[in-house]
Amino acid sequence: MQGIQVFDSEPYHGPSDYRAVSCENGFDAPKVLPVNDTTIDWWYFDAVADDGISSLVVVFFLRGSNAGFPGPSYEGVPWVQVTGTYPNGTTFLLNFVGNEAIVSTSGQGASGIWGGEHHNISFTGTPDLSEYQIELKTDAISGVFHVRSTAPPHYPCSQVLPGRTMEIVPGIGWANSIPDGDVTVDVEVNGTPLTFTGIGYHDKNWAVNGFNESLGSWYWGHARAGPYSLVWIDALTQENEAHVSGYAVRDGQILSTRCDSNVQVRPVGQNITHPPFPGSPTPDTYHLEMTLNDGTILSADLLPAVQSGGIGMYARWVGNITATVGDEVHEGLVSYEYFNFFGVDRLNFDIPNLEMTRQE
Repeated sequence: MQGIQVFDSEPYHGPSDYRAVSCENGFDAPKVLPVNDTTIDWWYFDAVADDGISSLVVVFFLRGSNAGFPGPSYEGVPWVQVTGTYPNGTTFLLNFVGNEAIVSTSGQGASGIWGGEHHNISFTGTPDLSEYQIELKTDAISGVFHVRSTAPPHYPCSQVLPGRTMEIVPGIGWANSIPDGDVTVDVEVNGTPLTFTGIGYHDKNWAVNGFNESLGSWYWGHARAGPYSLVWIDALTQENEAHVSGYAVRDGQILSTRCDSNVQVRPVGQNITHPPFPGSPTPDTYHLEMTLNDGTILSADLLPAVQSGGIGMYARWVGNITATVGDEVHEGLVSYEYFNFFGVDRLNFDIPNLEMTRQE
């Protein structure tokens, strides 16, 4: 899906095409065309500061309705959500509904603009996926977020090669453009600056028949611990079928990129419920175990410094990780999240008490 695609505010009333197998290029291109009521396509960017508390997340959504992905009720396909955390642990959440989104693809990378005549939020990627820059120009938030990759991109089960599956669970695609990167953030939110350096990340997900129609739950996260860059997903379908992906890099060299049983993430401490059930309490501390390609076991504890987002069936944290590989122990930074869609009514779901800002 190369070239330029334009998405207006109205969802398409008809079937959509869904890409599940990789091709030679277009790694970060739109994967569902056109956008209808049951589709979702998004580009996700996050940054975690060296203090393990400050953070920024920007997600560019193309979504026709709650049937595609549960969220705030609104009119319009293009939607950007911005969340973040200040050094004192205070969080913020902003939503912007646009009139139009334009996505262009060059090589493996993509660039996009969500907005209108006077306000826009954009991302610009290089053709080789090595760098992305996000620019925010709104009344509520303005500034720049830049990430330079330090780890190779990957699909759920493989490196970037044509003819490989891009599905993390049946019906949901995942392409991880920047598993780890060096990041700088310089923004101002309602007059308050948020400026830091740290680690960054970028991926995209998509689905054609509703995200939580296919997904029951998952534990996802990424981290940098010493010389290691890590990304994982431990997921269940609505039928409780397990699907996992474990990715590990040391000093830029891939040690694992697999979707067999090489990774397991489980909640520990309080609120331990696995598998999750409808309305089960949200755990916040997890233990990760990953088997690398050479048989070495990597184990890690994910320790939240602050919850940077959450609405009941979803939560995200930033904090610290302690990873053990053989006789090595490394400390680092982590961002991780929890979805529990079991029992969620996707057609009648709404985020309460959420102010939406329409971009004109």
